[in-house]
Amino acid sequence: MGSLSNLCKLDSLHIYVRGGEINFLSEDWVPPLQLRRLAFSLPSSWFKILPSWINPSSLSLLTYLHIKVVEVPSEAIQLVGMLPAFCVLEIMDISKFYEERVVEMSALSSVALFPCAMECHFLCIGAVPSMFPRGAAPRLKHLGFTFSAKWITRENIDLCMRHIPSLERVEVKVIKEEASDREVYEAKAALRAAAEDHPNRPVLDLH
Repeated sequence: MGSLSNLCKLDSLHIYVRGGEINFLSEDWVPPLQLRRLAFSLPSSWFKILPSWINPSSLSLLTYLHIKVVEVPSEAIQLVGMLPAFCVLEIMDISKFYEERVVEMSALSSVALFPCAMECHFLCIGAVPSMFPRGAAPRLKHLGFTFSAKWITRENIDLCMRHIPSLERVEVKVIKEEASDREVYEAKAALRAAAEDHPNRPVLDLH
């Protein structure tokens, strides 16, 4: 894979690994400088952690990223959000995929994150809209995330999305594990109310 770094004009790279951890890309791998599209698309292939070469200096032109990681902490989302050019993100936390559970992400720390992002799908990741500080993700039109219905009982749960100005579509996978029927109903109602409160009235898809 090191020879790929020498393909200076390579702008799109799709890597298919059948089953298991993607471990042939070393932490010191240097991606091609012109890379704009990077995808690890097969559902059964994943990284143990977010590779260190996914950073703003190595992938300054990247516009599309599709990746699965065993665990996605808030720090990983923060790092991906620093990529200056990327427009489309699809990232999955596979440790939560079979367990029907999800962890809410902490609020991001900078308004400069996700400057060009137009579409973000956080699969099995509790990236609720309030994760984005006001001013971040100014061009984001399509947001997908996972939400545990059980969270609706929290006093400080914040589903507001008005601060994401370009939002047009929101997709939410509602996790019903450990939640009562009433909590599921209230969670979906709260998500609908948050979407209706947005000036754009984004389309809301609940799954």
